[in-house]
Amino acid sequence: MRPWLPLALVSLLLCTAAAAEPEYWGDSDFQKEYPESVADCAKYRKVEPPAADRPTAAQLAALKICDSSDAYYEISGPGDAVKARHCAFAEMARNENDGPAGAGVLMMLYANGRGVKPNLPYAIRMACTVGGAPFEVSGRIAALEGRMKGEGTDTAFDYCDDVTSGYAAGLCASIGARVQDHQRALRFAELGHGWTPVQKAAWDRVMAAETAYADAMAEGEVDLSGTMRGVFALEAEGEIKVSTLGLLEALDTKAFDKAVPGQLQKSDAALNAAWKKVTANSFEDFGTVTKDGVRGTQRAWIKYRDAWSAFANLKWPGMGDTAADYLTRERTNALLCLIGDDACIATDEDESQ
Repeated sequence: MRPWLPLALVSLLLCTAAAAEPEYWGDSDFQKEYPESVADCAKYRKVEPPAADRPTAAQLAALKICDSSDAYYEISGPGDAVKARHCAFAEMARNENDGPAGAGVLMMLYANGRGVKPNLPYAIRMACTVGGAPFEVSGRIAALEGRMKGEGTDTAFDYCDDVTSGYAAGLCASIGARVQDHQRALRFAELGHGWTPVQKAAWDRVMAAETAYADAMAEGEVDLSGTMRGVFALEAEGEIKVSTLGLLEALDTKAFDKAVPGQLQKSDAALNAAWKKVTANSFEDFGTVTKDGVRGTQRAWIKYRDAWSAFANLKWPGMGDTAADYLTRERTNALLCLIGDDACIATDEDESQ
């Protein structure tokens, strides 16, 4: 949670909001190597929104938890353009303008006219305030100036449309992950209605094991050496979360038959064969991925599978082996894909890359 300021300081925030900007695009020497975008930013530097658009001291004080991106992207509930705007101005005053927050959210609000009268000149000023990689800044400015001519107005303008850096891509991926997490939590609540306290406790253990497994996967089986490491880590974690929800829905709708005798043992044997291939690999060209990292992920996965099996047997007696078999076959394929084995069955997403 961000630290909040006493009411006595709120009026000071209002007075300093415009001056509390981070480095404006074009102020540093290297940015001056891009004269066109620097000139555009200079052109709109003094543009201000209507005074009535800024939050009052009382409105600022009411925002005890302030996250403009949450309100703008409808991450934890219905969107609220006014709250997003007020919160973004508060973030600006605290110099919190990293990515789609603060100046980034104000840029989108005024570009799209959400809760305010469209103000493209001010949106460009905010694009220069939030900054970013040179091509990101020039791309956003070009898109916003195009909207002044009526171009591209059939779709909403978004901070994430013009990202070119791994860092910004990670911020945008995080927004998407937060939205999906909220939607997943709502679905879990729906599916869990009517569970007994014992079943709920068992599910909590599944969730804890999932978190540990996802963390181990992101750290141990994702190459974190490149600038896109944040995106790749979130994608890996997201795949596990999608699998968890998918398995729960399948069991809840009785989409799976009970595992036949010997089925899980057969899947375990295939997993062990895949594991031998993994441990025989040198991992010389896998970036930050190492055997120890994969071993750590495997240990976390075993706890995840066992927690799932225990929960499934409680909720759907006799279905523990079915859940374990599903997860075992899924993990076997993941290991084969990790080392590029011919037996890997690529997902649609993998095939598109």
